Amino acid sequence: MNLYSGGDQTLDIILAFDQPVNPADENIGAGRLRLQFSDPVSDPNALVWTDLPTEATLEENCTEYGARVRITPVGILPPDVRVRVQIASTFEDIVGDQNTLAVSDFSRFRTNVDLDPAFAGQALVDEVLEQFDDTKRFDDTAILPVPLARWEGNGELAHSFEFPKSPDPLLPADFDWVIETNTTEVLNTNGDVVAGGPGGANSYNQDVPNGVVYCRDLTVEIGATLRFEGTNPGAIYATGTVIVRGLILANGFDAADQSALSSSAPIVGAPGNLGGGRGGTASPRRSSPSPTPSAARVSVRSSCRTSAVAAVSRATATRATASSRTSGSVASAEAAAASLSTP
Repeated sequence: MNLYSGGDQTLDIILAFDQPVNPADENIGAGRLRLQFSDPVSDPNALVWTDLPTEATLEENCTEYGARVRITPVGILPPDVRVRVQIASTFEDIVGDQNTLAVSDFSRFRTNVDLDPAFAGQALVDEVLEQFDDTKRFDDTAILPVPLARWEGNGELAHSFEFPKSPDPLLPADFDWVIETNTTEVLNTNGDVVAGGPGGANSYNQDVPNGVVYCRDLTVEIGATLRFEGTNPGAIYATGTVIVRGLILANGFDAADQSALSSSAPIVGAPGNLGGGRGGTASPRRSSPSPTPSAARVSVRSSCRTSAVAAVSRATATRATASSRTSGSVASAEAAAASLSTP
């Protein structure tokens, strides 16, 4: 976002060289072609020059005139300062020859004193500066999925809710929980103990009876795994810094593999985790083969008594299975026709 300049206010500097130059990126770039400024008020003798962010483009090379490089400032130029171009001594021509010293005694100019009147009195930065010392930009009509921050115009932006406090009155305020590299820690949400302390030192054992851990900083290092297991939901309240370079897992468990395409015994779904339900049963048919990929299954779920219509193309499926699920009953049927309805 550039609030201070439009397309008709940009500035480009063209450097013309009387011979071809090395076109490599490291040669045509900010490291060797610099745009710099010096503040005449604080540095009247121009002893200190500060680099400006720029983009350099090689527009012509190996022509009868030599080469042309375009330098474009990124953002705005400070008002009322001296500006110069500097060619570093490492800048190379086409055969790799360099200068003995940096060249900067050319292409100097001074920027205007005043900005565009539309931005008079604003801070000289290429951004929207919000210091939260008033509420002029506060939009209290925005619909957000999280609680609104507390913006009171006192120079601070703070959260509008308080973290729950640990029920343990002896829990140190500097309790940090660190899962070390290449280790796995399992937290049982039905009841467990977590060791931690300043910087992850195991100086205090926190009792976790219901799956909720309170800490200052949480760190899961590279290659480390923190896994939650149990019937209660898990939660971590960290008042400081949270760094996750490894894994935090709360998924359920894997069911057993089916040993054959046709089985006389169904495979029961695996247990869930942290209050989640069990998975569905695989291979539900006991007296006949399980449905093959050629069969199509269509289900209609309704909260009232209605009819279900399942249309299946004869070209893509040889059989259709349709079921109508209502709040009080389940009706199912099979047919080889293209449609099926149930009263």
